Amino acid sequence: MKLKKSGKPAARAAAVIDIGSRIVKMRVAQLRHGEVQTVDQLRIPLPLGHEVFHTGSISFATTRTLSQILKGFTETLLGYGLTQPKVVATTALREAKNRTYVEDQLRVLGGLHVKVLEDDEEKTLIYYSMLSALQKTDAASDPALLTYIGTGSIGVALYDGQQITYSQHLPIGSLKLHDVFGGAQDDPDRFHVMIEEYLNNMLAPLTSFLQTAHVKNLVLCGSEDGLIARLCHAENHHGCYWIGADNLQDLYRTIAPMTPEAIAERYDTSEDEAASVYSALAIYCRLQACVSSPVVISPQVELWDELLRQMLIPKAKVAYEKHVQQSALCCASTLAKRFGCPQPHAEWVKGTVTLLFDRTKSLHGLPDRAKLLLQLAALLHDCGRYVDGGETFRTTYYLIRNFDLYGLTKREVNLVALLSGYNERSEPDFAEIKFARISLDERLMISKCVALFRLANALDRSGLQKIREIKVKLDKEKLILTGTGDDDMQLEKWAFSQCAGFFKEVFGIDPVFHVKLQML
Repeated sequence: MKLKKSGKPAARAAAVIDIGSRIVKMRVAQLRHGEVQTVDQLRIPLPLGHEVFHTGSISFATTRTLSQILKGFTETLLGYGLTQPKVVATTALREAKNRTYVEDQLRVLGGLHVKVLEDDEEKTLIYYSMLSALQKTDAASDPALLTYIGTGSIGVALYDGQQITYSQHLPIGSLKLHDVFGGAQDDPDRFHVMIEEYLNNMLAPLTSFLQTAHVKNLVLCGSEDGLIARLCHAENHHGCYWIGADNLQDLYRTIAPMTPEAIAERYDTSEDEAASVYSALAIYCRLQACVSSPVVISPQVELWDELLRQMLIPKAKVAYEKHVQQSALCCASTLAKRFGCPQPHAEWVKGTVTLLFDRTKSLHGLPDRAKLLLQLAALLHDCGRYVDGGETFRTTYYLIRNFDLYGLTKREVNLVALLSGYNERSEPDFAEIKFARISLDERLMISKCVALFRLANALDRSGLQKIREIKVKLDKEKLILTGTGDDDMQLEKWAFSQCAGFFKEVFGIDPVFHVKLQML
């Protein structure tokens, strides 16, 4: 059913404009019978990625062209009664050195606010759509390696059948891979050897990790998957292409010795598509070799699928955020195990800091996202101890800030790293260089979270989980924590006393710790 162009506000309709590396596109959708249905789509080629990957910037001439495209899209939307499209941009604008100037020009010239999605945000939305598509197939509960091959980067996530347990981003994609090697593709024999060696090197850490994982399926998504599926004569089941691994390898062996011109002529496509499909296919085959899956599953999903769902279905955003939270914690636990962190202590601190956060909401006034950052810090705070015992906190900070934590932006990962580096003897010093790039509001949040985290960590200073049960009571002048257990808790009492002063400095009340003997 097509939405009528009445010029009046459309009920239960929404639009997303996606500024990609090769195409600027718009989709109008409406909610009908509980399903998001497409009403209209527009796609206009614009080689932003080539320009950025070659020069590092987007020219003002290209910016003006982009502005004209966006103006045409918004005029079309007026016919549907839509005036507030969600405008997002990905790799090309994200990596442009003059990103800020381009965003400003698009706002000035067209009145549009562009949301540049960070790599983690983009990949997480795609993974969630991939998992939603998998739920309609027989592979829904099978462990799988989810892979999104973008134009500028590759995202991989390990799915155990219930949760995402590991994620990683690699700074190379199908278009960037092609552009990095420039004219070398004119010499096919030399080019395919370079590509294979380069990919082997880039994917070596992932290959090593997958040797200990029990992955059954390879689930791939990317801008070239439709063309690759067609060339491999893949079947479409419930919105997913099922591509035989043998067909994939045969296609790669066929086109590896060919130039882009020859590929384009043989398969009736443009030279640009031919060049990028070769790079994408090389990545597909290398990943398939990592997993040894007989079939590659390719869900037909795009970035805007989940964005439109969240705009049209109120409960969708809640479900998405729950997925992100659970998977982020699961990924942090996986990383903590790889660094030898004591799991009982980490889980105890996570549970205690969660309790403190929930029971002191009226005191700290922090958003729920801060609780997730605290929980992640609790799981990861001992990482540095098993790398450099002499510089534990510094090492922990530098390790975590370079982790890929599922669903978190680089800014949020940095905040987790900052939170993790404190015990009873250390407090935030905003004169340190690591605080230079965070805002005053974030510094305040860090102080509040550190005050809570230090108390929770102090209460298991021995790492033996002596406290079997803890109760928290907040009154006007004191925060009273009562721990139940039979073991000697002098170390915990001492550590708690060392943290009490900073807590009072931040919140203006005294934290008090009482021990209650456990009755037999």
